[in-house]
Amino acid sequence: MGPDGTLVFITDESGWWNLAKLENGVSSTILSEKSDHGGPAWQFGFSTYAFLPGDDVRILLKDSNNGEGRLREIGLMARFCLRLWFLILRLQM
Repeated sequence: MGPDGTLVFITDESGWWNLAKLENGVSSTILSEKSDHGGPAWQFGFSTYAFLPGDDVRILLKDSNNGEGRLREIGLMARFCLRLWFLILRLQM
């Protein structure tokens, strides 16, 4: 549930796991792409998106494109989508 009360969820209605929202009983796609925005359905509690703090409703989405992981910021009110670039300097296992 978003800070403004909007229900945001992942749906495969189009055949791809895309981000959608429910407002006033009406479901609409937030970001319609031919890529999956969801993760493994067998892992409970797993989420690929989170709401960012602030007055406007923004979502941080983790997905992948052609095997490349990415983070994107999506604005629900202003209807924008920005790709966030980051660099992994060190990976420990």
